[in-house]
Amino acid sequence: MTACKYQPYTPKNAGEVVFWCKKNGLIAVPCRPKSKAPLGIISRKGVYGKNPPGERELLKLYDRRSFGKTVRDSFHVPSPERINKIRDFWEKPNTGKLDYTKISISLDMNYPTDDGYTVACVDIDSDSHILLADEDAFSECPLIAGKKGGKIFFKLDRENSVPSPIVQYSTKDNLSLPGPKQESALIELFTGHKHALIYGEHPDSTTEDPVIYHFLRGFECKVPVITWKETTQCLKGYADKNGLAIRMTSEVMPYDQTTLSDWSSS
Repeated sequence: MTACKYQPYTPKNAGEVVFWCKKNGLIAVPCRPKSKAPLGIISRKGVYGKNPPGERELLKLYDRRSFGKTVRDSFHVPSPERINKIRDFWEKPNTGKLDYTKISISLDMNYPTDDGYTVACVDIDSDSHILLADEDAFSECPLIAGKKGGKIFFKLDRENSVPSPIVQYSTKDNLSLPGPKQESALIELFTGHKHALIYGEHPDSTTEDPVIYHFLRGFECKVPVITWKETTQCLKGYADKNGLAIRMTSEVMPYDQTTLSDWSSS
């Protein structure tokens, strides 16, 4: 495996990011400037008006695991109508010329890639753990930074498993504290129900201290496919070496206590 070289790059406009997404078979989700909120055109109302699909209709089209606690349409549902809205938006004249002050772009973990996978993201929320990005399993992945740490993106081969949509890692000392006293996770793995910004101005950005999402590496590299087994083995190995553990929540099925065959039948 050849590592993707660190070549920091800040795209000049949205068009460069949309082209990068198309080249890699990804869908560039348009969001409001300085925000993770999607543009209104791909919201439930923006796509369906007053007649969004109901629970029964959605469950005919999508697996129950595609949704959170409630089965309802949202911008996380990659319906043909929503995908068409996104494509129509980017094909409008001059949308590609929008810069980071006018628009943000994200990748959604529920959206399919052109080659039949979905996107996964390892969100490193601490500069002290950025070396996770250099582990063999992730060394070919694009790495995008905002305020701190970085986000690793790859195409996830689920291997007929049912990954937890969110897995959070923190120190064992932190996890021993009562819930309200715990600090936020240091590392998070997203495989569904979430999206992550890859272009735009960070919500905490100011005129005096601008924070712009940028590639630390990977703008010239192909987004790789990584299996679920490779992903979990890498994260478990890194966690063990660095004294981290999984924060248990209702959405987490710990891979170190459950076999992939158990997940497939759940």
